[in-house]
Amino acid sequence: MIRSEANRGDNENHFHLVHLSGRSLNPKSRLQALLLSLIDDRGRAKRLELLKKLEALEGKPVPIRKQLRLPQGAIQAAVLAVMKKAKKPLRITEIHKLVEKRLKREVSYDTVCSFLTVAAKNYKETRVRRIGRGHYWLSHK
Repeated sequence: MIRSEANRGDNENHFHLVHLSGRSLNPKSRLQALLLSLIDDRGRAKRLELLKKLEALEGKPVPIRKQLRLPQGAIQAAVLAVMKKAKKPLRITEIHKLVEKRLKREVSYDTVCSFLTVAAKNYKETRVRRIGRGHYWLSHK
């Protein structure tokens, strides 16, 4: 059942109930779902409650939240920076630990390992060399 507004000649808004049946009971469009939620009494009460909470927060400073995800390419850049500082070839586990220390957060070991594998295959572009099993070196031109 939906409550809809009907306008009579006396400029007063009156509501009457519209009974839905068949496919009208299954709103397919987002607009229909939105309209149904807007005229629902329980939804209206919840929206009014949320509006009151928002008004109470108005003017208060917004807390700074910790960034959940690293920017794209941050791990790869950190791997290259760690390898650039290294004076000898490093094992993947060493690179992984140094990257986590540099970024001050946990990083996927698989991400570091995958980057090193791909970078070593593109040696001419990245200058990352696979010296031996699990050992990588950034050649300085």
